[in-house]
Amino acid sequence: MTSLVDNDTRKERVTYNLGAAFTWEIIKNLRLKTEFGYDDYRYNTDRYFGPSTYYVRNTPSSADQGKPAASLTRQSRSTIRNTNTANYDFEKLLASDKHHLNMLLGQEYVIAKNNKITNIAHGSPLHLRQITALT
Repeated sequence: MTSLVDNDTRKERVTYNLGAAFTWEIIKNLRLKTEFGYDDYRYNTDRYFGPSTYYVRNTPSSADQGKPAASLTRQSRSTIRNTNTANYDFEKLLASDKHHLNMLLGQEYVIAKNNKITNIAHGSPLHLRQITALT
């Protein structure tokens, strides 16, 4: 039972996704369209390693081996996307029911930002059984 108490993990994930688009016909057969998208992703992991875990017995310096440890990780990713297109229909150029000619011009940019921070603490007092953040 000690090994179950000595190895505790708490994970939290939050994801948001927003999107919008607008299309308008400037002149006959010429349509302009703009799209916007936003994604936000957050992932937090809090981990407690008690005295009986393999991690605590092998990873820290020899002075801190056998003492509890904690790992707190904060990860985030946000993405912004914008797309602009122009679509022209050449219906008068090909006056036929069997053939159709369109021209599409476009531009897109994507900005992505990633961030990950991990804090690890070794050598907590032996009476410490769990971190308050994990309960």
